[in-house]
Amino acid sequence: MALKGESLNQFDQIASEKVQDFFPGISLKVHVPTPSLAKLFTDGTVKVQEQGRDIADVDSLGHGAQRSIQMALIRLLAEVQTQTASGQTTLLLIDEPELYLHPQAIELVRDALKTLSTINYQVIFSTHSSLMVEQEDVPYTNIVRKNVGGNTLVTERIAEAIQEEIEGNLNQARILFEIYNMNQILFADRVLIAEGATEQSVLPELFKACERSFSAHKTALVIADGCRGIHKMGKILQRIGIPFKALVDIDYAFTTAVNADLIAEDDVDIVNVKQALAESALRNNFELDGSNLPQRTGARKAYIAYELFASEVASQELISRVHEKLKQNGYWLWEKGAIEQHLSLEAKATNDWITFKVNIKEQGFDETVEDYQRVRDMAVWATS
Repeated sequence: MALKGESLNQFDQIASEKVQDFFPGISLKVHVPTPSLAKLFTDGTVKVQEQGRDIADVDSLGHGAQRSIQMALIRLLAEVQTQTASGQTTLLLIDEPELYLHPQAIELVRDALKTLSTINYQVIFSTHSSLMVEQEDVPYTNIVRKNVGGNTLVTERIAEAIQEEIEGNLNQARILFEIYNMNQILFADRVLIAEGATEQSVLPELFKACERSFSAHKTALVIADGCRGIHKMGKILQRIGIPFKALVDIDYAFTTAVNADLIAEDDVDIVNVKQALAESALRNNFELDGSNLPQRTGARKAYIAYELFASEVASQELISRVHEKLKQNGYWLWEKGAIEQHLSLEAKATNDWITFKVNIKEQGFDETVEDYQRVRDMAVWATS
């Protein structure tokens, strides 16, 4: 004889509806043996019924269906506990909840666990999926790694590193906002920081064409907001133990790099470059500021002045020496001024980026990029 109360029937119905979101065609039924009232619930089990098959144990299904049922029950738990939260705190530990689930199901599980964490549950899970870490939670996530000696290390959280390294609430908020869109850095072995929309658009295709794709080399691309943003992002990554390299425009070498002590202000090559800039300004009709650098508010924009200076034969050896010094510290200087000149792009425009990527696919990298060997060297350096 089988006993089935109304509450258990209701559970069957609700749990089955949750399972449908993960694995259509499967329904759950609580199986309760009848010998004694004392064991009525302690010996209860969950059975499953698949369309066209008899009722069976959960472990008779495949791994995907089993994990779907487990995560569906967590969703159900989150909904029930929201309505009947008690004063007791329960520790919930899950190893890789995303296993065997499709992307939409992973997001459902993530949201359920987050709900439980707000209602008397301490939720701890490990994951290798960026889908399990919502963008707003990236700064508050711990990265767990093993060092060379095999010891397990738990890194400082990004939010804590920002508070320690970045002064001012506004600056902290700006860096936090940039990091919200960078959950890939949690799963990368290294990070490449770049500046600007051109890099964001073309670098993934460019690296792939150089057979140095970001995914294959476990490298995350991060776009920072201007020269200072590159330096700040680098300080945060350094603090949380993630190796990084950066691609910088030529103005970075004489402004942020000097202020960050990456190269000394009285370095002989910096001094010689500034002298050469003064001579170039007379020839190319651009203005200099009090530091003997191209003036941002001059008749000619600073980036144009730097490009004109970099295009002169007399400047190239000087810039190359500065490039090598920054490269030793993990910064690749675009010696022609900016990335566009090395890629034969005439403007910082969406149409140019699209044409560039199409040409790489149709004509090949070496035929599309005039400075192809230099750019290829950069891609190898950045992912090594």
